[in-house]
Amino acid sequence: MKKSIIIYLFSLLIYDILVLFYRIDIRFKFVIVFAILISITGIYLSSDIFTDVAAKIGKKLEFSGKTVGILILGIASVFDEIVMSLMAALEGHGEISFGSIQGSNTVVMLAFFIIIPFYYMKTLKTYRLDAVFILASSIIILAFSFIYEDIPAYIGIIPMIIFIIYFYIINRKNVKTNTAPEFEDYPYIYGLISLLVIVLGSYAMISSAIVISDIFNITSFFASFILLGVFGSIPEITMVGISLHRHRVGESTGLITGSTVYKNTLVFALAAFTSELTLKNSYFSIILMLIISIIFLIITVFAR
Repeated sequence: MKKSIIIYLFSLLIYDILVLFYRIDIRFKFVIVFAILISITGIYLSSDIFTDVAAKIGKKLEFSGKTVGILILGIASVFDEIVMSLMAALEGHGEISFGSIQGSNTVVMLAFFIIIPFYYMKTLKTYRLDAVFILASSIIILAFSFIYEDIPAYIGIIPMIIFIIYFYIINRKNVKTNTAPEFEDYPYIYGLISLLVIVLGSYAMISSAIVISDIFNITSFFASFILLGVFGSIPEITMVGISLHRHRVGESTGLITGSTVYKNTLVFALAAFTSELTLKNSYFSIILMLIISIIFLIITVFAR
């Protein structure tokens, strides 16, 4: 079974590498649906394996489910956004870089709100600190939008400092535990290959989204917010679904809150350092994310 899985993973990895080098463009519009289905399949399988490897690492380090979600799955799930945002920034598409960050955050948090009543009500109060950081970073981005249209590189220092503080607090507050959820015992190398497939598969989906935007003549920010936001959030949503299916509620919540903070701080800062991050035409997304952050904080405050 494991031998067939590794063969399948390598096949997906080779496909994603070919897409990376040859790039999907408008010439491939007739096979775009097929390309998206391959990427979704690869991301789902890889996320399944990676969550098991993450649980294995967490058990070895005696991490709680929440810490596994925030420190391992949360960081891994934003790798694709980091790659996408940096590439967009390097190519001079600052509005695409920021649009993908905002779109992905919005999709993930809205999906979270939908499933809160079914899974999370008993644990939400433990995520008040995360909610504060999400709101604080959203307010700072809103303040930036009033001052700058293009974010100077040095401004990236501010969200980077917030990221470092958050990461330090989460590490310090980690509660050691000897109990861990059941997981399939995959070798660590499977986790590494799975992560590569997730990142490269996300890039392939992003290329597909750009082709779709060209076909339908959608503006760059709208394409990045809607299309890239949706496609960029697939790794997180997939990992959350798998964690919930395996009754790892703390792990899935940590993944959602952690990745949201990382995108508002770490990914934002790296994109700003790389090139000018453009906030033009993005006010509605900033306000929307601020409203979502306020609602999330209120929910955590009144959660029992």
